[in-house]
Amino acid sequence: MLRSAAEPPTAPRVGGQWAVVVPAKSLSRAKSRMTAELSDPARRLLVRAMLLDVLAASLRCPVVDVVAVVTADRELASLAAGAGARVLAEFDEPSAEPLVVSGGDQTFRYAAAVGLSWARKAPAPYARVAVLASDLPGITIGELDSALDA
Repeated sequence: MLRSAAEPPTAPRVGGQWAVVVPAKSLSRAKSRMTAELSDPARRLLVRAMLLDVLAASLRCPVVDVVAVVTADRELASLAAGAGARVLAEFDEPSAEPLVVSGGDQTFRYAAAVGLSWARKAPAPYARVAVLASDLPGITIGELDSALDA
């Protein structure tokens, strides 16, 4: 999924098109602090529903060209692919050059780095890349479009 170092670099895409990267923790680990309030099946349903909200807004946003979900979870990968997103394995190695990704926990930062590396090295690299959390319940196309415009 990542471009090999042997491939020639290409010019970054320009214009209003964005690549959106969505790191998604595995269902067994996502929202683990909610285990006291929610049963495991309810917590897993919530995680899937929030990811679907993020995917629906991202995939339908007019300035988003591609959505890449980075996950090691097979069920979430299938859900993302079924919605129309590209799926990158969380364990794919990010680029050799260092990427600084702040915010979130170590898994989020690593998954974000994998997605950013992919977007910057795609056959036609994206000049504009956004990383969205997978747990933005109810996010709308308008909200995402406004955020990307800002």
